[in-house]
Amino acid sequence: MEMKRPAPDARPKTVGTIKSLDAAAHSVTLDSGKICQCGTTVDLGAFKTGDKVSMSFADKNGTSECCEMHIAA
Repeated sequence: MEMKRPAPDARPKTVGTIKSLDAAAHSVTLDSGKICQCGTTVDLGAFKTGDKVSMSFADKNGTSECCEMHIAA
C-alpha cells in the first residue's frame, strides 16, 4: 500500500471553542486550555468568546502561529 504525503501547503489544524481573546497579545485561549498565538493577518475582532473555530497553523521563526481562523461548522 502506498502512503500519501500531505500537500506541501497542508497546515496543522485545530478546532475548539474560544474561551478568551487577548487583542493586545494577539492570542486566543481555547476551552481546552491551549493558548494560540495569531498572526497579524487574523482579524480577532471578527470573533467572540464562545465561537467554535477552526484554526490553521504555520511555522514562523521556529514557533507555530495561527495564520487562518474561521468559524467551524
